[in-house]
Amino acid sequence: MPLLGGFIADSFLGRFRTIVIASSLYILGLGLLSISAMTPSNTEDSNQFQVTFFFCSLYLVAIGLGGYKPCIKVFGADQFDGNDLRERKAKSSFFNWMFFGNCISILTTRLVSTYIQENLSWSIGFGIT
Repeated sequence: MPLLGGFIADSFLGRFRTIVIASSLYILGLGLLSISAMTPSNTEDSNQFQVTFFFCSLYLVAIGLGGYKPCIKVFGADQFDGNDLRERKAKSSFFNWMFFGNCISILTTRLVSTYIQENLSWSIGFGIT
């Protein structure tokens, strides 16, 4: 998905529009994922609908992340001038802090959402992810 998102950003929409649209799709997918976890399944037909709804929301999350992930890093790197020595050092520092922040946020989200899903509710756990 990141290859497709990068291609669409470079060829058609541009990075900023791709980030906005992909972020919107990602948030929509997470909301639908939470709704799919709250939907009760009483009959065979409603169970099939719930499974279809669940996978459609996962596809939206994947499409959203596929457009967001490749563009946000390049968008951040474009803020620095590659010819200036101070700017190159600042760019390196930017990427170090960005990846550190990504790793810490993933770790925190996994720990907190797992605790909430196991002890409170799956729908709340999906909602905060």
